[in-house]
Amino acid sequence: MSIITCEHLVFRPFNAPSDILRDISFQLERSQLMMIVGPSGSGKSTLLRLLNRLDDPNQGQRWFMDKPYEQWPIPLLRKRVGLALQGAVMLEGSVLDNILAGPRIWKETVNPEEYLDMVSLPKSYLQRSARELSGGERHRVALARVLANRPDVILLDEPTAALDPRSRIEIGDLIQNLFRQWQDRLAVIWVSHFLDEVERYADDILYLESGTVALHGQWHEIGQDITERFFGNSQQGVLS
Repeated sequence: MSIITCEHLVFRPFNAPSDILRDISFQLERSQLMMIVGPSGSGKSTLLRLLNRLDDPNQGQRWFMDKPYEQWPIPLLRKRVGLALQGAVMLEGSVLDNILAGPRIWKETVNPEEYLDMVSLPKSYLQRSARELSGGERHRVALARVLANRPDVILLDEPTAALDPRSRIEIGDLIQNLFRQWQDRLAVIWVSHFLDEVERYADDILYLESGTVALHGQWHEIGQDITERFFGNSQQGVLS
């Protein structure tokens, strides 16, 4: 059963000369880890913005939990479809402030130490300045912050970008382990520039090219085609 359904989405920013996304259709199943890959400028991050209602499409329909997006109050939708932005942007204040940002809005009580433990950080980090953390630590706190809202779907915009190879594997494995622990109640959409991540972690793959879904399927079905397109648009294993 799908948790998010998109049909024929088209998006063109105001005054833009052409569409960024065209005829995007797919379903995200419950307990599924979907990865989106494609060249820079293919619309990957824009699609995540449509799924979190930071933007709305010019055409097409979106459903969450079998209900049209427009029928969900936007704050509630963003709570249940959480977005971790590219670069692991930290809010001003401590790690504790970041983790409790969502629960405070919703007047919910959570144990922040529990969420730090989920991302393999000690409780001593709670009082540290979030903006002074290392890149890998910020990515972990960004995950904890999204999880503290108890979402049904997590949208991850290049969560391993700008990390060294070791940290990239650590964060990737962490995401996979969290997904497995919460698989009965969580779905993930993860934008990546790295094919090794797609092969290693994805249940389902969308390959975007020029704003459209060029390929859709599992790695064993479309991995060869993705690889051929990838190396036509890449340098040293990273999509340009």
